Amino acid sequence: MRADELQERLVNWTVANSGHDERRHYIGLSGIWDCPRVIYDRYFQGQHANVARHMLTRLSYEIEDILVRRLSEMGIYGACREIVEFDGLVKGHPDGMLAGRSVPMHNGLAILVEIKTVALESHFPERLPRRVYWQVQAYMHYLGRKWAHVIYLARESGLVKVIPVRYSPEMGARVEAKVKRLVVAVRDVARPECECGKCSANESDGVDR
Repeated sequence: MRADELQERLVNWTVANSGHDERRHYIGLSGIWDCPRVIYDRYFQGQHANVARHMLTRLSYEIEDILVRRLSEMGIYGACREIVEFDGLVKGHPDGMLAGRSVPMHNGLAILVEIKTVALESHFPERLPRRVYWQVQAYMHYLGRKWAHVIYLARESGLVKVIPVRYSPEMGARVEAKVKRLVVAVRDVARPECECGKCSANESDGVDR
């Protein structure tokens, strides 16, 4: 097998098995921060990924699996159930929870775990990006949890940073209200108004994208 043939076959296999879903027939809580119109369009139109995105998605899942295995070997990891609401129209997939004899509970509840990867240590956030904050708040809200830990891992060095997140009832209410509006929009096939300003601008500037 020639080197160029091996490279092509490796890339093609990775793209085909990257784990990226072009079409998700549900409203994903991982992207609940996004503009309602973006979420609506993603539900009906899907989300295309180029080769680079497929390659990075596969790598991110593999790194996530490594961290889960590491936490399991430490005896502090437990699987977390999938979130399914509105007859499957809304779903969320938490990465896990801290569990085990050596893990203290908060008011009898386990701490959720969400895993993120970044390219460099310098990309570790001091505060969670809004998209991640809304995602974690949504998970805690629908699972009835009070705390979550977001684990960031730098792909270059392997170093990690853990950011704790406390559940906010106010945020939970905002998430739930947004989810309910989106469910109505999808069921009625009524595209919601743009709230970010970018959707409307892209549609009205006359440029094909």
